[in-house]
Amino acid sequence: MRILFLNITGQVGGAERSLLDLLASLRQLDPALELCLGLAADGPLVALAQKLGVATQVLPMPAELLGFGDTALRSRGRWAVASLLLDRTAKTGFSLRRY
Repeated sequence: MRILFLNITGQVGGAERSLLDLLASLRQLDPALELCLGLAADGPLVALAQKLGVATQVLPMPAELLGFGDTALRSRGRWAVASLLLDRTAKTGFSLRRY
């Protein structure tokens, strides 16, 4: 069975440490599983996953999609968030589809 995990960054933070723990546990549970990790950016996570025997692929994300996450929405009012989401969705829709 092939399992694909997707991650936005190649850096290692708390979520990525949890992901590495999950990958290691799955590898230990069933060595025959084909574990794959798709990343939107290169970084130390690639080597750490490969060390666990996980196939990795970095597919750089277009710049207009990188700033679309929830970080851009922090400390904004409800209407500002709604407006920003509508604006960004309209601008990034085609890029997201191509990606």
